[in-house]
Amino acid sequence: MGKKRGPKTSERDIAEAAYWRVSQPDLSPQALARKLGLNATTLKKRIDEAVNRGWITNDWIFRLAPSKLDEVLAATTASQSENALIEHFGRKQLPKLTVVPAWPPKGAAVGDEKEIEETNRRMVAHRAAQILLERLPCMKDIGLLYGRTLRILVDELEHYSIAERVPPLAVAPQESPNPDDPSPPSSQNEPERTIYTIMGALSFPFTDERHGDYLEYSASHLTNRLAKVLGRNCKRYFLDTPVYVPLAFLDEHSGDKPSGGIGENKALEIAAEFVKHIPTYHDLFDNGEDSAINKLDTIISSVGDLETGFGTRPDKLAPFLREHEKKILLSEAVGDIAGRYVAQDGGTGKKGTTIANVNARIFGLELQHLESIAERAEKNNTPGVIVIAASPAKAKVIFALLNRTPKVISELIISDDLAKKLLELCKNERL
Repeated sequence: MGKKRGPKTSERDIAEAAYWRVSQPDLSPQALARKLGLNATTLKKRIDEAVNRGWITNDWIFRLAPSKLDEVLAATTASQSENALIEHFGRKQLPKLTVVPAWPPKGAAVGDEKEIEETNRRMVAHRAAQILLERLPCMKDIGLLYGRTLRILVDELEHYSIAERVPPLAVAPQESPNPDDPSPPSSQNEPERTIYTIMGALSFPFTDERHGDYLEYSASHLTNRLAKVLGRNCKRYFLDTPVYVPLAFLDEHSGDKPSGGIGENKALEIAAEFVKHIPTYHDLFDNGEDSAINKLDTIISSVGDLETGFGTRPDKLAPFLREHEKKILLSEAVGDIAGRYVAQDGGTGKKGTTIANVNARIFGLELQHLESIAERAEKNNTPGVIVIAASPAKAKVIFALLNRTPKVISELIISDDLAKKLLELCKNERL
């Protein structure tokens, strides 16, 4: 009798092997095979077959799934999550959605939780970099926020060549470069763009372990790096000053002081007057109809949760919260976007609530600005509000924002484990 053959390798098996190869470039083939629960020879055969079919090429380092491979992966779990979310929220509320397959795939070694989170954050940033390059011709005035995922996004964009990452603006097409000329495009051929720091760097005490780390993913630092990625004709507007009122300032002028004080509301007014005289802040938010925030066609943001980000976990506290406020926010808020805490109804809190009082100490971008940017995007076919996130912990804040009317998200790029958590919240909502 002939040798019994195993089950035929499916297109999905081949595509998934190629996908995890291109998305895990730091792992050796042997290490990846072990993590995937595959024989190293089996993995190599599947990757070779993907190359033969033209789904990936030998220059896959620093690339995520090319478009051909994306098409083959259309039947994966990630796409199923994508379709289910669109069915729930509708194209009106969620016009553009990308769900990135999450690590670990079925059959893979689970590994360390922190490692899994970092892997998924990097994979989402990989895919977001590709998508932003696709959207770039429609981007002229760009706002950028902060976060670890956005830092990795900029890392990935820096890997692309100048020709790849600086296409001409769609509204002003340029002549195609000579394909035989390997030199990068000159500054005359680069489109003029402007990038704005939407939120200044947060200030932490020098003794705080986050102090040095935060500088790497602060909005001002990322703005500088992204401007370089976008070419020599990209102007930069920096907002280095924090746009929230330091708690020490409010406490110093509180009416509870033994010597008396002007009260917190008056102290907030004084702080607001100071911030409005910062030239960049004025140009961005306080210049009437000419404020830059009113002409942004794109804003790139992530979101914070109450466990790992800009929230109220005891070892991850934002620097402007009082002790009693931290406990209350755990029940009133679901996370934050642009430093503003978001309530379960997608708003920033009714007047007099703790969440509203805390948000009153933050200046600059408001949810109403995001509404306007999303509305302009729909009308002008521009990118609008692009939200990039990985980790199921972000599900509650994204769910609240997606349920908000008017909408504040134009495009959502998330990991599949986050998408599945969102679907759980959708299911609970229907019960």
